[in-house]
Amino acid sequence: MDATDDQVIRDRLMIQIHLITSAYSIVYIITSLGVGYPIGVMMMSVCFIIILALLAYFRRSGRYRLTGNLFLADCLFIAILSNSIFTGGSSSPVIHWIFIIPVCSVILLGLSKDTLAWLTISIAGLVAMPIASTLGYDFDTLYDLNYKELFESICDLGLVTILFFAAAVFHANRSTLIDKLKQTEQALQETNRQIQNALDTQRKAIQEQRNFMGMVSHEFRTPLGIISGAASVLRLAPQGGDDARTETDKVFRAVRRMDHMIDMLTDDDWLYMVATEFRHRPVNIKSLMEAAMAEVSDLAPARPIHLSLDEPLQVYGDKDLLSVAFSNLVGNASKYSPPTTPIEVWMSRQDNRAEIRVVDHGAGIEPADLPRVFEKYYRSSTVKHAPGTGLGLYLVKSIIERHGGSISVNSSPGQGATFTLSLPLYD
Repeated sequence: MDATDDQVIRDRLMIQIHLITSAYSIVYIITSLGVGYPIGVMMMSVCFIIILALLAYFRRSGRYRLTGNLFLADCLFIAILSNSIFTGGSSSPVIHWIFIIPVCSVILLGLSKDTLAWLTISIAGLVAMPIASTLGYDFDTLYDLNYKELFESICDLGLVTILFFAAAVFHANRSTLIDKLKQTEQALQETNRQIQNALDTQRKAIQEQRNFMGMVSHEFRTPLGIISGAASVLRLAPQGGDDARTETDKVFRAVRRMDHMIDMLTDDDWLYMVATEFRHRPVNIKSLMEAAMAEVSDLAPARPIHLSLDEPLQVYGDKDLLSVAFSNLVGNASKYSPPTTPIEVWMSRQDNRAEIRVVDHGAGIEPADLPRVFEKYYRSSTVKHAPGTGLGLYLVKSIIERHGGSISVNSSPGQGATFTLSLPLYD
């Protein structure tokens, strides 16, 4: 149930309490006429007019709390307290009507500072009149005492009736509220069921994807192994000569490229599986970076790669995962820059963190692409012509963040790109 439904129920309660009280005001006016109580007729008529005015004001303004407090003030000071003063004080047939004030305040306003204030005022009104009588104050009795018992019976009947209807209205609105809460609960349960079904479907799809990628990996690696083995045999053949060696080297590089592509497709699945079981240990990041650089050099022998390191640096993490991150980062720099341009890798200590910067001199990244370069399967508009899966930088970011690190990129079109990693150092 939303706030609008709750407001509608509260507004309806306010209106119904006003209507019930105004209806009984008419009964009281008629009774006052019958028992010879003109002041009662006058004051209850004023009370009736004020109730109708408050009802109109509430319908126009919707100010719930103010209207409720003004209604209670009207009942207390005109219809009840003043009438009691003119009908015998604490012995008045109307004295019991003061009880309606704290009851209606709770029904209308709930438990609040306002209801506590009305309870205090009501008690003060009940206590004040017998104290005044004890001190010698004589309360007037401005009605025909011959009708006292009848007047008292009608007043008591009226009090019981109005409290009954007020409680009945409150209960009806409470029942409506409970029904709406039940409907909301059922809707939430249905939404939760749908979400759970969607999650189950997603888990099933992920598992099927894993199975498919495992099958693809196996089916691709088998012929690649055969090709690599055949190339090795050709390379060892004495009649091949230098031309054969050059051609077999091309085959080896092509096989390595295919292996790297398969690794890219399956590393994401592997990362998901090992996410909860990191094998943390002190890791020398220089040796990992040198291994990543060697892999790139095997694929692009003509590309110069320079490593600058101020001091030995160790981090605490999973060696295999960090190796994947470094390999993908350096490989990304190599893939998207001209084959003879250098790649610079800078490693340094920044306070208690290791900072790694990988700089290439490629086409750079468009400003519109920068916020999305680390998204899964996203490829920058400047590199659409180059082969790739859009997983490399996503894997790097995922692995680095799982190690408590961060990664950022700074690039302009035609100016290359600088990727900066930051990892907590192991002390």
